Amino acid sequence: MQKAACAAMNKRFHAHWITLKKVKLVVCLWMLWAAAEVPNISDDRVLALVNRFRVLSGIPPLKKDQRLTRAAQARAGDMAARGYFAHTNPDGKTPWDFMAEAGYSYRNAGENLAAGQRTAEEAQLAWQRSSGHRANQLNRKFTETGIGIARVPTGNVIVQIFAAPLRGE
Repeated sequence: MQKAACAAMNKRFHAHWITLKKVKLVVCLWMLWAAAEVPNISDDRVLALVNRFRVLSGIPPLKKDQRLTRAAQARAGDMAARGYFAHTNPDGKTPWDFMAEAGYSYRNAGENLAAGQRTAEEAQLAWQRSSGHRANQLNRKFTETGIGIARVPTGNVIVQIFAAPLRGE
């Protein structure tokens, strides 16, 4: 009798173990699928949307600056790699530090961040709905920009740095 009970218990345990492995497999496959479904966002598309918003508001379009783009891309990559979402990284480094490292000296500067959006349109809509982000986009003092994008499993991290260079730059 004991042998039969033990065999039945083993069978149930084995069945639960198989079910657990199947669940783990499904979860892993779902995570891979979700990450693969995050579309690529181009910085040119983000810039086109921001500039359209500026022009429709009577403000000149921003010019893309490669140094600002390097700074923004470094910021986006840092956030994605280290798993934070903030204007200051865990080491206390600010956007202005990233700009200085990229060789950009500015008179005025600002930064917009977005996370989790799957398209440039979603990011732009989120920024337009936020008074602070909208103010950066419509700030007449800003003449140049750089955009950095990093993919994360939940979407994208998008960094847009706005600036006006020091005179003579």
